[in-house]
Amino acid sequence: MELIEGEKVLFRSRLSLWCLSKQMALGIILAPVGIGMLILSWVYAKWKSVEVVVTDRRVTWSIGIVTKDVVDMLLERIESVDVTRGPWGRMLGYGTVQITGTGSSHEPLVGVRDPMGLRKAVIQAQSTAARALRAGQLAQVR
Repeated sequence: MELIEGEKVLFRSRLSLWCLSKQMALGIILAPVGIGMLILSWVYAKWKSVEVVVTDRRVTWSIGIVTKDVVDMLLERIESVDVTRGPWGRMLGYGTVQITGTGSSHEPLVGVRDPMGLRKAVIQAQSTAARALRAGQLAQVR
């Protein structure tokens, strides 16, 4: 992800390896046969294919191995960050994140590592941006 000048990364996450644990186990079991290395390579590529980044200006996520889809959403356009975690997700630190913006909704991000940290980073970044905006407006009035 390329940053805009002066932009700061507040949070970064990928897929949780726990979501890929079945494929990893299969790859390890089949490694002596040779096909296991192919499976493990796919697991690594899948893990690297999803990235979510929260900055002080926007949230961006990219998904894809061969073709890469990149979505940028400005903080002021985000209406909600919904997190769904099952029992295993709560214990192992992963979940599904659905970010809804003004007039738009995107596919949920399934298996994201530390989804509550992502949600918290978005809310804190929105709060900081809103405070800075109010402070700027107060300074203009004076």
